[in-house]
Amino acid sequence: MAGHRSPSRVCFCFVTTLSFIVVFPALWISQALRISAANGGPASTYNCVPFDPQLGQRLIYVDAMLTSVDFPGMTMAVEWSVAMDQCRSNNCTTVNIFVDTMTNSSSSDSNHGSGTSNNNTSMNPTFASNGGYFGNNGLYQLRTKQSPVRTEIHVFTSYSYAPGLKYYSCSGLFCYPFDRYRAYASFFGREALTNKPAPLSVTTKSGSVVGLEMTIPCLCDDEATVIVQRTTIVVAYCLIVTVTFWLITLIITLLTIITVVFRFRQRNEIVVVPIGTVFAGIQLRSSMPGVPEGFGCILDIFGLLPCLVLLSISAIGMIGMYVFVDPDDPSRRALTWSELENTLHHCVQYVWITAMEWVQRVWFRITIARQLRRAPYNFEIPGVNIARETRG
Repeated sequence: MAGHRSPSRVCFCFVTTLSFIVVFPALWISQALRISAANGGPASTYNCVPFDPQLGQRLIYVDAMLTSVDFPGMTMAVEWSVAMDQCRSNNCTTVNIFVDTMTNSSSSDSNHGSGTSNNNTSMNPTFASNGGYFGNNGLYQLRTKQSPVRTEIHVFTSYSYAPGLKYYSCSGLFCYPFDRYRAYASFFGREALTNKPAPLSVTTKSGSVVGLEMTIPCLCDDEATVIVQRTTIVVAYCLIVTVTFWLITLIITLLTIITVVFRFRQRNEIVVVPIGTVFAGIQLRSSMPGVPEGFGCILDIFGLLPCLVLLSISAIGMIGMYVFVDPDDPSRRALTWSELENTLHHCVQYVWITAMEWVQRVWFRITIARQLRRAPYNFEIPGVNIARETRG
């Protein structure tokens, strides 16, 4: 019969459980709202030309929306559109906006910039802007309605270089979910009448593609290096799934060793657990967002493959144990929780005693070394005494 639990313990258990079921969902919902407010991915702003509002300059806001990515084909589609123009008068000049995706650029960093010049105004403008206004409903509207322009950009694998190393950052689908890709784009504005540079503010968004984010970390005049990578949520999900699968695999492996090798008593229903976990691991891999088809990414090598090997060995051992002997035989000794506690206590005590013995040995050697380093005392013996002893 179970012992009577004290009211303080029951109250502590209730408060802890209530706090967990309230605090954890609240924190998670707040983070989910913050992420969904960013359209599924963070937005980064890139100012093409230095802007000074005190000089009376107008700033044009351009949105770059990532619509699709084809990693095997190494291409991505981006929609460009004018979001807002700070000029709200009726006589706003027309500003031509040019977008050059540099489709002729080489994949190597040394050939960067070999495509079309970033200030080549001989190319046709992608779209134009001649100001906007606020309607009666309070919403901002452009004076010239125009549909978003979609461009296709070639992407390349992105490496991080270090002195003495070729590269130390993994890239490509092999490194899922840590794969990174880069692309080169050039966007600038020119006034149609004077051909003067017009300040642009380009904001990248990744809401149309779930699980990916597009940022512009590198700014260089009118050219920009666009980086496409997995979102933090996708990376966290993949890592959580992998770590969970590893923990389940280790627990099943320990159960197999206890049952097959050390012949402890085990329930018959535990036999089917390794078999079901093998297929569950494959299903967990397919649930990862954007996981490469087939097998061979870095997540498979360090996560799925070793777990499948251990689970397969465990499944074979448990099936063999169930076929040839009865693992639930009453004559077998059952491994209870009290035995585990006693074993853990014995191991901790043994480690503590061993550590204290080593500490005493080290302290003893330090003490001996300090005594040997001290300067020896010099005793002067009178020569008269020595002479008397010689005579005697």
